[in-house]
Order: sequence, then structure tokens, then C-alpha cells
Amino acid sequence: MIKNIEMITNTIQDFSYADIKYLTTFSLGYSSENGDHKSHLEINFVIEDKNNKDNSILAKFRFQHPKQVYLDSDGTYHQVHLDIEDITDRGWENSRYKVLDHEDDTLSFYCSSVEVISVSATDYTI
Repeated sequence: MIKNIEMITNTIQDFSYADIKYLTTFSLGYSSENGDHKSHLEINFVIEDKNNKDNSILAKFRFQHPKQVYLDSDGTYHQVHLDIEDITDRGWENSRYKVLDHEDDTLSFYCSSVEVISVSATDYTI
């Protein structure tokens, strides 16, 4: 389950991963809390409301403990066809989700949790 997903679904009622159109920011970070070292990946996505094209939002996602991170981008902008799969049944340590661009295979990684951190209106267009 994606933590705070209601931040998106309260704005875009029929939200699906197919509504995520672009990746605008990709930031890998590390922190230490009480001697426990952690990594996280923060990605900003532009999400279009299919029912109201003027209602695009910018959503910041945080992925904890990213592994096998792959990004192939030409540097201009990064269009995605995102899918977040729950792979808990595989029993992998610190890998509960597989995140991937299912159409172009330009983004993929595994992570232990997914959280929506912020949502804001945007007029970002390509």
C-alpha cells in the first residue's frame, strides 16, 4: 500500500498509474538515524487528470531502500508509463515493491516502501 496516496486520489478521483505522464526530478539520498543508515529515492511526477486536462498535479514520491536503480533518459524530459507492483509474496528482504516503466523500460528499481510526500498544482507541459 502506498502511504498517503489519498493526497492524489482526493484531487484526481479516478487516479491510476496510467495518469502519471512525466518524471521531472530524480534524487537519490542517504541519511543516518540512530546509527541506522538509510537510502531513499525521491521522484517528482506530473500526473494528468484524464477527466480535466487543466487539473495536472506535481506529486513527490519517496521510495525507501531503493535497489537496482536503473534510469535511461535523454536529458530533455522523461515520459513514463509507470507501474508499481507489490512483490511481497517473493519474500525478498527490503524489497516489497517493483517500480518500472512498463512501456519503454527506461526506469526500474525495487524498494521497501512507497510514500507520497507532497502534491501541488502545476502547469508543467511538454
